Amino acid sequence: MVTANETRVRVLVVDDDPEIFEVFQALANGHPAVELVGAASPEEAMILSRDVPPDAILLDHSFPTAGIVEHTDVPTRANRGMSGLEAVEFLRSAAPNAVIAIYTGSQGLDESAEHAGADLYLVKGPNAGEVLETVTDRARRRPRTGDV
Repeated sequence: MVTANETRVRVLVVDDDPEIFEVFQALANGHPAVELVGAASPEEAMILSRDVPPDAILLDHSFPTAGIVEHTDVPTRANRGMSGLEAVEFLRSAAPNAVIAIYTGSQGLDESAEHAGADLYLVKGPNAGEVLETVTDRARRRPRTGDV
């Protein structure tokens, strides 16, 4: 049950590895104020973000299946899909108030993530609980559409 002092946070996890979503889902099960949604590609994330914009997005950088574009109603880069860094601008358009965190196993992309417009750059590791806490805390502190 979400208390009156807690703000519900909708987190979109975008990763082609379903185990990543499962880890975060297990963590979110202990936090009723966190709603988790999963997407396997940036294109799918854009569609989900249009329907119900998330408060936070955990976005992988590397998508080996980026050459397979299943959705024709989203922008693609030369019909090859896109990386997480390329997707930031489109996700920002679909969910302008969301905290966007590049969450990847690739080291050394912090400047690229910042340049792309991401709010955070987090490296994958055994700290998934801290990652979830960081993005939900940041999302709770960010003004939302309709807030005065």
